[in-house]
Amino acid sequence: MREQLGDPGVSEFDNDYQVIRLSITWGATSVGIFVVVLGLQVFGRALGVSLAQVIGASFALAVAGLALGLIGLRFGRSRGAARAGAFLNGVVVGIFVLAPVAAQILRWLG
Repeated sequence: MREQLGDPGVSEFDNDYQVIRLSITWGATSVGIFVVVLGLQVFGRALGVSLAQVIGASFALAVAGLALGLIGLRFGRSRGAARAGAFLNGVVVGIFVLAPVAAQILRWLG
């Protein structure tokens, strides 16, 4: 209305600073993190990163992806992607948790 009256206090750039709304779903983000974890496992050692850093970063990202997938199951729009992301990242976290246990059992048996 002020623009119609020719108010000099309103410039043509007033609409440049509005809130940016992103339509990224929780589930898609979770699946994307799973892909990053896979890429880190494959290319991390090739880039010269130490094995401990690759394992630590992969575990942290997998836990974050699992959390985002579970949040997506609760609040997201696309529950299928959230379910897939939670499952895939849950498998990665499960492998990270069970691998030291399996190594210890193999030491006891061997």
